[in-house]
Amino acid sequence: MVESATVRNLRVVEYYSGIGGARAGLDKWSGRKKTVSTEVVASFDMNEVVNSVYRLNFGEKPIAKSIEHLSVADINRHKADLWLLSPPCQPFTKGGGRNGGGDHDPRCNSFAHLTDLLFSEGVTKKPEYLLVENVPAFGESSMLNQFVANLQKHGYNCVKIIASPTQLGIPYHRPRFYLLASAAADRPPKPALESCSEIIPLRVFLASRAVCLDAGNADLTLRVDKNVFFKHKDYRFDVVNEKSRHVACFTKGYGQNHRGSGSLYVEKALSDADPEQEQEAKPDEPEAKRMKRSIDTPRTWHGEQWVAGGDILAMNLCPRLFSTDELLALHGYPRGFVLPNTLSLKQKYRAIGNSLSCDVHAALFDLLLY
Repeated sequence: MVESATVRNLRVVEYYSGIGGARAGLDKWSGRKKTVSTEVVASFDMNEVVNSVYRLNFGEKPIAKSIEHLSVADINRHKADLWLLSPPCQPFTKGGGRNGGGDHDPRCNSFAHLTDLLFSEGVTKKPEYLLVENVPAFGESSMLNQFVANLQKHGYNCVKIIASPTQLGIPYHRPRFYLLASAAADRPPKPALESCSEIIPLRVFLASRAVCLDAGNADLTLRVDKNVFFKHKDYRFDVVNEKSRHVACFTKGYGQNHRGSGSLYVEKALSDADPEQEQEAKPDEPEAKRMKRSIDTPRTWHGEQWVAGGDILAMNLCPRLFSTDELLALHGYPRGFVLPNTLSLKQKYRAIGNSLSCDVHAALFDLLLY
């Protein structure tokens, strides 16, 4: 008789839970594992909009308590094996003001408080694993470096990774910094995420997630007002079509600020691409080189290009915004994940833009919790 494998039970706490991206990634990962079960025992977020999304999809409302007010008793009460953290990224972004690396930005106080709690002598149950997500600049901050040094001092093995959904074959470029930490001496985090050799075209990928581009094309409310392109005739907008393999990162300003907040979609082919040049373009081409290729040869490269507002008008491209269903799919949220009807489109875009890639999280759990 073959004995069944021992099942590990992991108690999980989410800090800065947002709409539940880290939990959705964890569910996606644990659903493939027969030897691990996970239980989210607490989640924390002060934003009532994202909390309403979380509650609708997971049946539980996150605790709307400031993380700065948590105590050692709170940490001990949860008895968590795994901490999931996505601290505020604004101090480390160009738009949010980096303020010397973010260390002195008030929005960093909650993360600093959490790190102090973690290393407090009164904590009787420290997490065995931690997964931290943020923008790439966070990984270069003195705050993060000090945190890693303290983790290592307390016996954690740490791995720093920059990862994007494109590495998993998903046509969505959202590079983020991840810190994987493990106190299990026999289970240090694996050092790297393997990359796929090919990125799936946009229409094919969305169809695999039960989302049809034609539904968004039929929604006239998603059309971008032509006055936007009249106003910014010389600005190069990131425009993609169904063949594209690199949709630009969406931010919380998507739908309000059309400059640098995410790709716009067009139905028609942008041009008659040169087949030979199509073959030369590599799906895993470095982003800086890809951007230069797009600017230098604006008519080709997998159907995506950067088009000046004036050219968009001249070519009568009629770009539209991506729908929320399309954005959720690109971020890896499962089928059936929904947003409350009470939210405005602006609130929905903001909530998704502030979230994370569930697919990347699921892949990273393979490196951390194997």
